[in-house]
Amino acid sequence: MIAIGILWTIQFFFALALANILFLCLRRNSYFREFYPRDIFQAFWIGTCVELSLLQIVSIFFALSAVWRGIVLLTAASLLFTPLVTEETRERGRKAPPFSALAVQNGAAALFCCALAVCGAYILATNEGMPGGDTGLYHLSAVRWTAGYPLVTGLANLHDRLGFNSSFLLQAALFDNWTAPGDSAWTVGWLYPLVAAGQWSKTALQARKIPLAGLFCLFTLPFIVSLELRAFPSLYYDGLPQLLVMAAILEMLRLPTGAGWRLFVPRTRGDVLGGALCLIYAVTAFTVKISVAPAVLFGLVPALAAPHGPSAIASRPARRALLLALPVTALAGYFARNILLSGWLLYPLPYFRLPLPWSVERADLIRNTWNWIVSAARLDGKTPEDVFAGGFSGWFPAWWKMHGNMPGFQALAIGLGLAVAAWLAHSIGRRGPGPGQAGRRLRQSPVPALAKQAAIDALPPPAVRLFYAGFVAMMLGWWFFGAPSPRFGEAWPWVGFGLTAGLAAAPFMRKPFLGPALAAAMAVTAVLVQAPRLPEFRTPPPMAIEPRIPTPSLKQFAVQTPQGSITGYAPIGTDQCWDSPLPCTPYPGRVRAAAIDWPPGMIAAGGQAPDAERSVTNRSQPGAGDMGQ
Repeated sequence: MIAIGILWTIQFFFALALANILFLCLRRNSYFREFYPRDIFQAFWIGTCVELSLLQIVSIFFALSAVWRGIVLLTAASLLFTPLVTEETRERGRKAPPFSALAVQNGAAALFCCALAVCGAYILATNEGMPGGDTGLYHLSAVRWTAGYPLVTGLANLHDRLGFNSSFLLQAALFDNWTAPGDSAWTVGWLYPLVAAGQWSKTALQARKIPLAGLFCLFTLPFIVSLELRAFPSLYYDGLPQLLVMAAILEMLRLPTGAGWRLFVPRTRGDVLGGALCLIYAVTAFTVKISVAPAVLFGLVPALAAPHGPSAIASRPARRALLLALPVTALAGYFARNILLSGWLLYPLPYFRLPLPWSVERADLIRNTWNWIVSAARLDGKTPEDVFAGGFSGWFPAWWKMHGNMPGFQALAIGLGLAVAAWLAHSIGRRGPGPGQAGRRLRQSPVPALAKQAAIDALPPPAVRLFYAGFVAMMLGWWFFGAPSPRFGEAWPWVGFGLTAGLAAAPFMRKPFLGPALAAAMAVTAVLVQAPRLPEFRTPPPMAIEPRIPTPSLKQFAVQTPQGSITGYAPIGTDQCWDSPLPCTPYPGRVRAAAIDWPPGMIAAGGQAPDAERSVTNRSQPGAGDMGQ
C-alpha cells in the first residue's frame, strides 16, 4: 500500500508540474497573462493531457528507459520552486477567508479522495494476482518495447496487438519498474478515478451555485467511485478515456449558453479556457482509445467558441492557434505513431491504409484483429464466424440477457423517466391542468406552482439540451453498434443519467428544501443501483507492491531478416506473452519479419538460427541476455 501511495503521489505531482509549466509559458503572451487553472483538479487533467500528448512524440525517438524517471522526479520537484497558482489560490490571497465555503468544499473533497485512495490501494495491494486477457496478451509486451527501444517501425507485423497505439501504454512504460517489473499495472490507471472522485465530490457540493454541473457530478459520482473500488492489477485503458470525456462534459456544463444556435458564449477568460479544454480532453481521450472518437466532434463546438471570448484580441488567428496547439500536437503524434507502427491511419479500424512497405495487409487486419474485437465484444467466447453468421438477431438476445441489467442502463432508464416527468410538469406549469375531476385535484396540488416556478428558472436553451442529447445518443450508438463490451462504454449510460436527471432536478435547486431533498434522493438511488457491483474487501495488505505476473513456458523460433537471424519467443499452450523476453508473439506463423525495422541489438548477423522447438522458462526480471544476441 505504501508503495502504491508513493507512486500515485509522484504521478499526481508530475501532472501538476507539467500543467504549471504550460501556464507559465502561456502567460508570457499578453492575452493569456491572466490564464490560470480553476483548481488543482483541472490542473491535473491539463497536465495529464500535456503528458500523454508529449509521450506520443517523445516515444518515436527515445526509449522511455530508467533515465526518464529522473526527469519525472525533477519535473515534479519543480513545484517546490515555482508553486502552482490557480484561480482559487489567487482568490484566497485576495480575501483570505478563514472558513469559507470554498475551503470547506476543498477540505471535504480532499478527505473523500484520501479515504477512497486508502480503499483503492488496499484492494490493489491485496489482489491475489493479475488476471489474463489483454494485459498478458499485449499490454506488458507493449510496455517493454516502449521502455526498451524507440518506436519500432512495422511492429504490428510481429503481433497485431502491438500496433494498438494508446498513449496510456506509453505512460505505463514511463512509470513501470519503479519498484518491480510490471508494477505499473498496480498504479498508473487507478489514480484517475481517485482524482475524478475528488473533483466530482467538490463540484457536487456546489450544486446550489452551478446546478447542472453540480447535479451531474452528484448523480454520476457512484459510478466514479465504483471504478476505484473495482480496481484490479491490469493495464486495461478503458476507464481513462471515458473519464476524460466526462471531464469535458463537466467543462461544457460550466460554460454560459447563448440564444438560438449559438450554444456556448464565453464571458470570462476562465470560460475561454474551459471551452478549449473540452476539445483538449476529447482529443487526448481519443489518443488513449479510438472508441471515443465521436467525442472529438462534440468537443469542437465549445472549443471553436473559445477564441470569441471576452476580448476581441482572442479571435486573432495566432491566439486561436495557440488554444488549439495541444490537441493538434496530440493528434500529430498519434497519427505519426499509427502510421509507423502499422501503416494505417486509424488502426485497428480497417480504414485508411497507406501504401507503405510495412503496412499490415487489409485482409489480415480484418480476419485476425478487427473481427475478433467486434465478436468478442458482442459474444465473448464465440468465434467471429459464429457471431456474424446470425446477424443482429443472432447475437443481441444473448448480449442483452448477459448485460441488460448493467447499472448504467438502470440509471439511464430512471433519468429518462425523470426527464419525461419534468417535461410534463413544465407543460402543466405553462398551460395549467385540464378540466374535469382529475384536473381539479391537480389544480389543488402544489404541482402547478412548482412547475411554473421551475419553468422560469435558468435552464439551458433547447438547442443546448438537444446538443447534450445528441452527444449521449452518438456515444451510445457508436459503442453499441461497434464493439458493445461493457468496459468499452459503461460510462455513457451514466452520462445520460447524469444529464437527464440533472436537467430535471436543476430548476428546483433554488428551493430551500425541495431541491436538496430531490438531489439527495437521486444520489441515493444512484448508489443503490451501482452498489451490487462493488467487491468485498480482501485480506490485510502487504507493505509494498509484489507483482505476481505469470511466467509461461516459451519456445524459441527463428526469425530471418535480410540483416541476419533473430531469436523469437512464443508462449506454449496460451496466447499470453506476459513479461516475456522480446520479441514475443503468440502467433509466430504470422510474423512478417521483412516488414519490421528491427532494433540493431536484436539482430545476430550471420548467426545460426536457434532450435525452433527448444522450451525455455520466462523469468520475472529478464536481463540483457534475453534479447537473443
